[in-house]
Amino acid sequence: MTLETLEKLRSSHAFDHAPRRQDLAAYYVTSVDLGAKRDLESRLEDGARNGQRLMIVGPSGCGKTSLIEYVFNPRLEGVLPIPVRLSPEPDAVVVDPQRVAQHVIHSLGDQARRAARSTHRSTDRSTTLALGASWMGVGLSGEITRQLATVTGPQTAAATFEALESLLQVVHHDGYMPVLLFDDTDRWFNRENLGPAREFFEKVMPEIRELPCGVVVTAHDIYVEDAQILAHLKTCLEDRIDISRLGQPENLAAVLQSRISYHAPGNKIVDVLETDAFDAVWQRYSGQDTHDLRGVIRALHVALTEACDDRLERIPAGLINSSDW
Repeated sequence: MTLETLEKLRSSHAFDHAPRRQDLAAYYVTSVDLGAKRDLESRLEDGARNGQRLMIVGPSGCGKTSLIEYVFNPRLEGVLPIPVRLSPEPDAVVVDPQRVAQHVIHSLGDQARRAARSTHRSTDRSTTLALGASWMGVGLSGEITRQLATVTGPQTAAATFEALESLLQVVHHDGYMPVLLFDDTDRWFNRENLGPAREFFEKVMPEIRELPCGVVVTAHDIYVEDAQILAHLKTCLEDRIDISRLGQPENLAAVLQSRISYHAPGNKIVDVLETDAFDAVWQRYSGQDTHDLRGVIRALHVALTEACDDRLERIPAGLINSSDW
């Protein structure tokens, strides 16, 4: 490894602990390669195609969003993912079935408008777009836009859900299975107050589950440890996909190698980290009760920056251990 390559890794943010969504699929390491007994990717893919209501469970930073990005992007044939961002919304919105339904309608309409703009820029249907700006084709995006134009003025909860169901049927008629993605629950449920989580799964999800679509919900594992929330989850969702913590050093090595290979092809982890430095990274990860992968990668980025500043050719253990992140 040369200093030039370390600089390349630093300038490309290879060890960014919170990478942009479009990078998640490129960094992804499959569940089987990480030692899982089941192929979680195929399980999510099959569930989405069949319109199932699924929950992905794991601690923050374990790869729930990465799994979704990998499976749904590039496009999953026959499926139209509809990301629904609720994290910026106040609790009063996320616990109200009608307001959540309105938010889904807005999300689908916004996706249709962005898809139409992308289609106008390029007539090549193979163009890869970020998840959330999924292509629909002129016909589908236009029909959704026309349907939205008929949804005006204040509505009852029943009318709101009828309007949403009509929009989802439009997607079905175009040959796709619509799948609602609620992928930010770690952000919009306060772990010190699980009240909003309980209300969402008690009041909102029973209404959402009746819609003609698949549903994917990510949930922090603390939610399934709450008996009340777990009871609601079992009622409104069909399957549960658990993402385990990394169990062996080679699993963590695979995660780091995926980033190195993406930004500096041809280089191995032993070219970047001294042997005892990787041992220090593993100890930092496995020695925490939380097994905070994001925190470990963030510490590695700091160590990489300091190694570049010190004009080193590999990252030593001392820089890993001295990082205060």
